[in-house]
Amino acid sequence: MKVSVIVSTYNRSTFLKSAIDSILSNTYPDFGLTIVDQSENNETKNLVNQYKRDDNRIKYLRSEKGKSRALNLGIKETEGEIIALTDDDCIVPRDWIEKIVLVFRLFPDAAIIFGDLIAREHDSSKEFIPEYFSMNKKFSGVLSMKKGIGKGANMAIKKSLFEKVGCFDENLGPGMDLRASEDWDFTYRTLAKGLIIYDTDLLKVKHLGSRNLREAIRLAKSYHVSTTAFLIKNLRCGDVNAIFLLLWIIFIHCRAGVKIIGSITKWPLKIPRFLYGILSICRTLFWTVIGVLKSFQYSVDKEMRLFVLKG
Repeated sequence: MKVSVIVSTYNRSTFLKSAIDSILSNTYPDFGLTIVDQSENNETKNLVNQYKRDDNRIKYLRSEKGKSRALNLGIKETEGEIIALTDDDCIVPRDWIEKIVLVFRLFPDAAIIFGDLIAREHDSSKEFIPEYFSMNKKFSGVLSMKKGIGKGANMAIKKSLFEKVGCFDENLGPGMDLRASEDWDFTYRTLAKGLIIYDTDLLKVKHLGSRNLREAIRLAKSYHVSTTAFLIKNLRCGDVNAIFLLLWIIFIHCRAGVKIIGSITKWPLKIPRFLYGILSICRTLFWTVIGVLKSFQYSVDKEMRLFVLKG
């Protein structure tokens, strides 16, 4: 079973070197690595060319800006039965690809599998690194996403799935106006087709890249706005489950604000706890409204459930 690993990258040649080294050290015998570059300079191209001279498993592609565009190009240009995705600021263990194949053999009905995304050691009061810890769960139906589901930095997909679900939505994800949630949107559309997804702690990827706390808030906004937008997109396609999932997400985020208000634990911030809780609830509702408005800036291909830029 051939595996095609795809890494989309943008101006991160320093991080990328560690990612490439970790992938190429994998023990599984039949895989290829495709680097899809959206960088504004030639540093990444020069780096990848150094590897290509000695390793014919590597392919370099140039893409327009936008992570989903890069992933779609990489998928189109690869031949593996399984597409394995990780990010340019991650490192994978030597048995990562081997375990991906194992999990698909253990769960032959799986269309997608997710694994753990583990942050490197860091001071969480100063920097934020997104993580995900698997529940070793089978996901069936879009409402099973209520408690969260995976991250694209540790995601593997049967290539045949793209014939059934279509591509990643190129108007979602880093580099686009809707800056996140391209992985969750693809996951949602997969579950909406009645297909099965698993997550498992057998697959582990370490996440190196960090953001300061101000950047972390911007990232949270991007995810909430983009998630709202793609759920409204699916609602516009006649999928009423999308509104139930959106209402659940709003409820969870607002409940977090209520907990802040009522918490009796020591409060570390200078802003009063009650005020911060109220602001958290208002922020959730405000971001939801922005997501709805942004969704209607696009037309929708209802057959494929993809955004289409107007005009």
